[in-house]
Amino acid sequence: MVTVSVALSWLIGTTEVAVPQEDNQMLNLNAVKAHSSRVASIGLVVAAVATSSAPAMAKIACTPDGYQIVQGTPLSTPYCQDNLLGKVARQYGMRVSDVEIRQNPNTKRYVCRFVGRDVRVQQTCGESNYRGRGY
Repeated sequence: MVTVSVALSWLIGTTEVAVPQEDNQMLNLNAVKAHSSRVASIGLVVAAVATSSAPAMAKIACTPDGYQIVQGTPLSTPYCQDNLLGKVARQYGMRVSDVEIRQNPNTKRYVCRFVGRDVRVQQTCGESNYRGRGY
């Protein structure tokens, strides 16, 4: 009867294998070492894939007045301005999402026609409601 005792020391990275047999002969340890190194390398690959496939948790943070803070300075970005436009439109009773405003210029134009005279979104709607010199 063969008993195999394998102790893996993950911190040190060494493998100790002792394989006694009934007639006190040692088995071929190369096969056991090759198997343990394959298992260790598969474990490392699985760990690397698990950590690299995690979704990024970064999200753009916008202030209530439609600005993004970039290196401590408020900056007017289209993303935050469109979020503010969606918020103002919902306060007026429109059923529109921020994503829909960002992805569809016609929706943005329609929302700007509805709430474009509000002081909070005049800057955002200036380019969508351009009527020429007689504005």
